[in-house]
Amino acid sequence: MADMSSWKNHSWEEKIITQNKRYKILALQEETIYKFSMNYMKRKFKYIFIFLILISTVALRPVYCEENEDKKTQTQETKIEAQEIKQTLAQAPSGVKSDETPVESDPGLESMQFLLKRNFAPPLSLFESIHLTENIMDLINPSMEKFKGPRKDKALHLMTLITDYVKLTDDRSSSLLFYKWYFIGKNQEMRETMEEVVFKPTPVIRNVSAISFEAEKADVNIHFMKVTDLEGNTTSFKVDKCILNGLPRKEVCFLYFPTTIKQIVVDYSTKSKGKSRLTVYAGVTDRPEYGKAALYYLSRGRKEIENDAFENAKKDLFKAREYLIKFNLNQRK
Repeated sequence: MADMSSWKNHSWEEKIITQNKRYKILALQEETIYKFSMNYMKRKFKYIFIFLILISTVALRPVYCEENEDKKTQTQETKIEAQEIKQTLAQAPSGVKSDETPVESDPGLESMQFLLKRNFAPPLSLFESIHLTENIMDLINPSMEKFKGPRKDKALHLMTLITDYVKLTDDRSSSLLFYKWYFIGKNQEMRETMEEVVFKPTPVIRNVSAISFEAEKADVNIHFMKVTDLEGNTTSFKVDKCILNGLPRKEVCFLYFPTTIKQIVVDYSTKSKGKSRLTVYAGVTDRPEYGKAALYYLSRGRKEIENDAFENAKKDLFKAREYLIKFNLNQRK
């Protein structure tokens, strides 16, 4: 009773302070009990985890050992089989081939069969023409004797595609504006029958890249032209053009390379009964004619392929490829 009375005699502030102290003591006791229980559980789970690892190791060890033993056994069996095969092959007669001997494929033959089966489209650029030229060089490989007929037909077909495109591109990029024309000669008596007329420039004209014709009084048909240089080399050109009356230097026949001309022989005919005149001019330019040089080597290569001279054809195609590359670079300037 004395305690209760004394408690009642305390002020409200003292009662609140005393109550807070009791709460703090209880909180510390609860925290201590929680930490102790957590530490106990951690230690307990740690031992359980270690125990499970030990059990799994002991349980899986026999399986791992069995797998290793199986692998070793298989490896030994494979080695024994390989030794037996070697011994069998060594004991076999020299003229007998084993069925298990692998057959090596020829990569060159496989690539050739691929080129023969491939359908090539006409080139749409000089770059594609260069690529097709390289394909022809692969087709006419002189060291290969198989498929000679199909290879020849395929190569000639590709030559036609390349030649048509290069000629079209060269005609579209005409350099006639940069030509200077020199008079070579004039013939005043032309008959209806096909005849030859010889023109000899005086003095000699150097670096001639084209020949131009002019007809007067009547139309003139030119069939062939032969150009001879100072060294005596003669190049023939199939012209097949009708030179119309009154068109000065309209019809032009380009040479393959700049040439110093010694003489020109023209095969001609005319339908007119009267006299007609044919005038010939030589054209000189300082511009490169890579397209015409490429066409020259392409035509030579075609003739070599037709004659089954693949070695010479490959050399001509190599030169044609060089001029096509230069032609392509010159077109991009």
